[in-house]
Amino acid sequence: MIIQIDGWFAGGKSVLWSLLDGHKDIYVSPLHDYTFSRLLKEDCTPWIKSKNLLFLRKILLGETSYYKFEQILKYGTLDISLSSEETIKLPYNIDFYTLDRNYINTIEKLEKWTPEILIETLYETLYKTFIKSHQTKKYYASMGNAYYYKNYKNIPKIFPNMKSIIVKRDIKNIIASRINRKVRPIDVKEHNAFASEFEIIIKSREIEKIVDYFKTLDFLSKRYPNKFFIVEFDDLVKNTKNTMKKISNFLEIKFEEVLTKPTRDGRYLQKNGISFIGQENDTYEKLLTENEVDIINERIKSCNPNTNLNLKSDYNYKLSKDINKIISQINHIKESHNKIILYGNGNICKLISTLLADKLLCIVDQKEALDSENKKVINPLKLRNLNFDVILITVLGRELEIINDLITLYQVEKNKIISFNIED
Repeated sequence: MIIQIDGWFAGGKSVLWSLLDGHKDIYVSPLHDYTFSRLLKEDCTPWIKSKNLLFLRKILLGETSYYKFEQILKYGTLDISLSSEETIKLPYNIDFYTLDRNYINTIEKLEKWTPEILIETLYETLYKTFIKSHQTKKYYASMGNAYYYKNYKNIPKIFPNMKSIIVKRDIKNIIASRINRKVRPIDVKEHNAFASEFEIIIKSREIEKIVDYFKTLDFLSKRYPNKFFIVEFDDLVKNTKNTMKKISNFLEIKFEEVLTKPTRDGRYLQKNGISFIGQENDTYEKLLTENEVDIINERIKSCNPNTNLNLKSDYNYKLSKDINKIISQINHIKESHNKIILYGNGNICKLISTLLADKLLCIVDQKEALDSENKKVINPLKLRNLNFDVILITVLGRELEIINDLITLYQVEKNKIISFNIED
């Protein structure tokens, strides 16, 4: 399965990239190649279905950064920017031509191609070629390309098993890094890469694009909570352990201490006392002028909160389908269980409680006082004293967080926890 490590340019993807490195279930691609993002741009079905190698070379590999692996072979180092001032140069030896030959030979032998098969095979081949291992991993992680974000709505259909983790960083700090970080030999100086000019960023309306990007991902994370997970950059660098525990839960992998250490192939990433974690290295207070900060704030403020995200043309139709799915699932739960608890005492809970009728045992809500005598609404700490069949989460969009709390804080068995599934 594929993990997409995503965020805006200079948005903190490398921090998560380094923290995921080393987990026994994950192999993280060493480069920002964003190969899979190209398959989201348009319908590639004809050439994939016909297993056309020419189009594979031209579209999938030629229009991404796949050939950066060849550049690494030439330069012999992997350059990792810890901040706008500090860059680590790791000696890196990737036999690109063996990788390329192994990948093409492998996919030619496959009975059929799909986008997911092509990408998983690429990263599995990279892992086996570079690490020289015959084992496979549960996940292969690589960075996405935020310029394709309007196509992320296609991920659940094109990559049904992909998990996307989005790093959300303060926009002013993103711009501070964008205009101050140094160009690396492997990169090209252009306004969409390194050493950007502030005027070009403003003229290209990048601020507005970042705002729309975060709105889009916020929508998708609520729409598909099992596929998109947003993590605050500040939490990632300052509250690393707890944040990585939440990410482990999202990925359904065992938390390991290695997830709290920024590494690349086991090598700790630190230079002159600077690392990826502990503090934010590039901040707008240090790197931007007051005038630049004012301009960014005005641009953010001027963004239309009702920006059309172009996700689907008919939201009412989707809403109708989702409501029908929820009602159907409630009826199934009611038929299958006798003692049902609802988590969350909001408006949705009130509607569901009328449908459950006498099957409803009680409602759990964190706001209810522990010493309250109310038997209809209780504090979650009282769950351990109750005999119940299932607990249904009615707080939509926070399911993963609540499931984690129910298991770790309140010792509820995982098989007793139910959440709604309204994915397409």
